[in-house]
Amino acid sequence: MEITIDPDAGFCIGVTRAIRMAEEAAKKGPVATLGDIVHNPEEVQRLKNKGIGSVTHTDLPKMQGSVILLRAHGEPPSTYETAQLCDLNLIDATCPIVAGVQKKIKKAYKEALTVNGQIAIYGKPGHPETIGLKGQTGNTAIVISETADLDTIDYNRPLWLFAQTTMQPAKFSLIAGEIRKRFIQAGRNPDEMLRVSSTICRYVSGREAKIREFARRFDVIVFVSGANSSNGNYLYSCCKEENPRSYFVSHADELKKEWFAGASSAGISGATSTPQWLMEEVKNRMMELEK
Repeated sequence: MEITIDPDAGFCIGVTRAIRMAEEAAKKGPVATLGDIVHNPEEVQRLKNKGIGSVTHTDLPKMQGSVILLRAHGEPPSTYETAQLCDLNLIDATCPIVAGVQKKIKKAYKEALTVNGQIAIYGKPGHPETIGLKGQTGNTAIVISETADLDTIDYNRPLWLFAQTTMQPAKFSLIAGEIRKRFIQAGRNPDEMLRVSSTICRYVSGREAKIREFARRFDVIVFVSGANSSNGNYLYSCCKEENPRSYFVSHADELKKEWFAGASSAGISGATSTPQWLMEEVKNRMMELEK
C-alpha cells in the first residue's frame, strides 16, 4: 500500500514559531507556557518532557520572577497588566498575523467609540484567540459563532466585523451577508453602517480546498489531530465529505488494520496543530500493520 503524508499538513507558521521560541528559552532556564502551546496532547507532552510545562492565568500571581511564554493565540491587554504586577518575564510568541488583527480591532474600537458603534468578532466563544481579540475592545465586542448570535447586534448603530483567524471563510461570508440583510430590514444602508474585515489567516483559508483535493486522491485517509482542535475537527469533516473511508486518530495506537482492507493507497493529513513527527509515527505504524 502506498502511503503519502500531506505536504500541506502540520503546524502553521505561528505555531512553529511559538514552539521554536519555547525550546530556545528552555535551553537557558525554566519556562512555562500560558495555556497549552498547541491543541495537541502529544506535542504538549513532548515539550513537557523537555521541561516546558504550562500554567493557567490563575497561577500567575504565584509565579513572581518566572519566565512565561505567551502562545501564538495571543492574549488580552489584561494579561500583560497581570504580568507586570506579578513581575513576570514574558516571552511574547503571539502569531504576527494574530497581533495584526488585534491592532486592527483596537483601532476600530477607538473609532467606534466616537460614533456609538459596535465591534463584532466571528469566532468561538472561550477560544483563547477570541478572548485576546475581544480584550482589545475592553471586552465589549460581540462574539458571533452562529446566525442566532446576530440578534445581539443593534442594527441602528454602526458595526465593524472581524474574524478569529482560524474560522471558516465560507461561513464568515454567510454571516457578513446576513448582517447586511438585517441592516436593510432595519431601514439602514449597509454600505454606510457595516465595515467588514476578513481577518481569516490565508494559510487557514486555503487549507480546505487543498485537503479536499488530497482526500479524493487516496483509497483511505487517516487524519491525525488532537480531539480538542477545532481546526482539526473541521478539516477532518472536509476529508469525510470527500472520502467516506476517512478516519480520525490522535496517535498511532488508535489505528485499526481493517481500515485498510483492499486499499492500494492511503493518505495521512492533519490539523495546523499536528506535529510532523506524529504523522511520521502514524505512517510507520501503518507500515507495520501491513506486515
